[in-house]
Amino acid sequence: MRGLRSVRAAWLALLVVVPIFASAAHAQPPAAPAGVPATLSVAIEDPGHALAPGKFEVLDILLNYAVSTGGQPAPDPNDQNNLSQPTRVTFEVKSVPFWVANVTFDPPMVNITIPFPSPSDSYQAHAKAILGIARDAPALVKKEFVITATATSNGNIASAKSDSPTINIKPAFVARVNVTAPASMIVPGGRWTELPFTIKNMGNGEQKVKLNVTARPQDSQVEYPQSITIPLNGTQVVNVRIRLPWTYGELGTLDFQATPLVDGDEGKPAHAAIDVNGQSAVPAVGLPLVAFAVGALALLRRRH
Repeated sequence: MRGLRSVRAAWLALLVVVPIFASAAHAQPPAAPAGVPATLSVAIEDPGHALAPGKFEVLDILLNYAVSTGGQPAPDPNDQNNLSQPTRVTFEVKSVPFWVANVTFDPPMVNITIPFPSPSDSYQAHAKAILGIARDAPALVKKEFVITATATSNGNIASAKSDSPTINIKPAFVARVNVTAPASMIVPGGRWTELPFTIKNMGNGEQKVKLNVTARPQDSQVEYPQSITIPLNGTQVVNVRIRLPWTYGELGTLDFQATPLVDGDEGKPAHAAIDVNGQSAVPAVGLPLVAFAVGALALLRRRH
């Protein structure tokens, strides 16, 4: 019997408690209104030029923030003049080229101050996006850049968010080569000898390179290609053929110059030089034999 009474008491308590919770749920205040609308627009100014690999490039950000009628920012309790608290706008990257190493914003947060009380109006602000361009950014590869700006809610003004229109940015073409060669080589006189020069593409795209050679002594003969094309990250050996005079047995120099070409213009040339150790050579065997035979024949005629 006691157990039965306990069960009945529990049921009665439950019947009393459930309506209380139900009435409390119905008594909750309605959800706060979304607030007076605000609109935010953000745009990135096109840099108007290709971005330099290995450098920091700065792009301007333009903001426009508009508050609808009835919008009132919260007052600033720490300001004796009872000015309003600023609306804070922050930035984040939405789409960025793979060849951009990092992006920062200056300032990282923009404060837009709205007069208190304020009528409906629009407000402008500026910031900068600082892009770190990778050193190996591939030449002229266009990619999209988009950022998102977010304005926090302020007083009865709702928050706002906006993406910038897409701009296409690209890395500049870097024309740079490096040339290496042996310090010196022995070059026999009177014979064609190949002197190797190694050209490495240090730029960020396929490079056409113009070649030029200066040899001393000046009466040396040289043969080499006028230009070559080296792929990205490629290396090519150019053999310059040189022939010194027969009797040349002194030191000389072969100076090699490689100049990268950029859209018809010339980049910075790279140089390398080989000290030529000339080695005197004996002319071909046929000529001395002919001279000897002629002399011997003349001598025989005299004896007769």
